[in-house]
Amino acid sequence: MAIAVNYRPPLRQGNLEYLSSAWDWYYSAFAGSQRCATFRVFTWIVMSSRLNINRGLFRLPMTLNGALMWCSIAFLIALNFGCGSDSSTRRLAQSTPALSGSFTPAASTPSMNHAREDATATLLKDGKVLVAGGQDLSGALASIGLFDPATTSFAPTGSLPTMNAARSHPAATLLLSGKVLIAGGSGPSGSLGSVELYNPSTNTFASALSLSSMNTARVGAVSALLLNGKVLIAGGKNPGGVGESLHSVELYDPSTNTLASAISSPVMNDFRAFPTITPISSGNVLIADGLEALFISA
Repeated sequence: MAIAVNYRPPLRQGNLEYLSSAWDWYYSAFAGSQRCATFRVFTWIVMSSRLNINRGLFRLPMTLNGALMWCSIAFLIALNFGCGSDSSTRRLAQSTPALSGSFTPAASTPSMNHAREDATATLLKDGKVLVAGGQDLSGALASIGLFDPATTSFAPTGSLPTMNAARSHPAATLLLSGKVLIAGGSGPSGSLGSVELYNPSTNTFASALSLSSMNTARVGAVSALLLNGKVLIAGGKNPGGVGESLHSVELYDPSTNTLASAISSPVMNDFRAFPTITPISSGNVLIADGLEALFISA
């Protein structure tokens, strides 16, 4: 067991400093019942090492140093009495809150209609969760799943639409309108530049002909909703199939249902595939980490 000790060398002016340093170590090294169980041992060590028991306990000179020692002994004795019960122990020791919450047993949780990995999951405004795309052993998937927490169940496959293209590792973002933009990913023929637009109100995907394509096909990109309602899609890998990463971004405008041109969009300082993305309160977006070719971007 590793013990972090904040040790201060004892000063020589008197017993109070000695006890203070020893107490710092003792409180760091022990916790809870261990601390209470060792109070008596610690008290005996202090008394036997700092008092001349051969001369008798009551022969301690009543100097300032001696008075401080008597106060220290009284303090330790009081702490010993405080360790007489579990409730006292809890009052003396620093409390550690117990972990709350648990996982629902597997027997009580539903299964998706289709096994998948590398999918997206988006919380809708009605509380349901849209699970889109991904892949199985046969390749990329165009199917989706729709989880309803009210019934703890997934909608049957026959009641769900499919995306216009099978895609794994896409990026998904909930729009202010409640619709979901799903962009890019990897399909049967490589990286995709197309996007999907899911409408929960009608439980449908917009037709491919009604949607713009990104300037660059990308898989492993990330996306975030901006304060102005637009969607930033950043990074990912290029369609060359050699694993090279992208530093370009896309900007989707739901009011016009279009993506900004490449020339009007900035580029990141580093090439990043599979990075993290986080909108922050200022309206800026933090993009961190990611894979740059065969190297990791810090």
